[in-house]
Amino acid sequence: MKRLHIHIGVENITDSIKFYSALFDAKPVKIKHGYAKWLLDDPCINFAISTYAKSGVDHLGLQMDDKRELELIRQRLKKAEMSPFDEGETLCCYAHSDKSWVTDPAGIAWEAYQTLKDIHYFSGNASSAEKTNGKSQPKGQPECCKNPSKAMDRCCL
Repeated sequence: MKRLHIHIGVENITDSIKFYSALFDAKPVKIKHGYAKWLLDDPCINFAISTYAKSGVDHLGLQMDDKRELELIRQRLKKAEMSPFDEGETLCCYAHSDKSWVTDPAGIAWEAYQTLKDIHYFSGNASSAEKTNGKSQPKGQPECCKNPSKAMDRCCL
């Protein structure tokens, strides 16, 4: 199954959880520091908000249930010469995922990914989180959910 993914950057996580819970008539399936996620079946959406992303629509995506579906999308993008960036396995948005990124003609970043498992920290690396038993957040601004191919165009990331 494929699920449309929308990630919106918000300034106030509490007010935003209240708003989107009323809009969807559903409570988030995951609430973490500065982050919340709904997995809706009607419409079929993985909807996430966080205080870590830029305000407004940060990026869109397609979440796959299995690796075969992810590989089919990667092959389609490459066949269409869209130059996807295969990020591979990464730790982002409280999940360990396998991701690829592409930017649409309007400049919106799209990710195609499969979530492998939930984790206890927003981003960073497993070794630093393990040192703190996954209880604290990485210092500074998390750099996940950025189209790595675009990030390479910016200096000093």
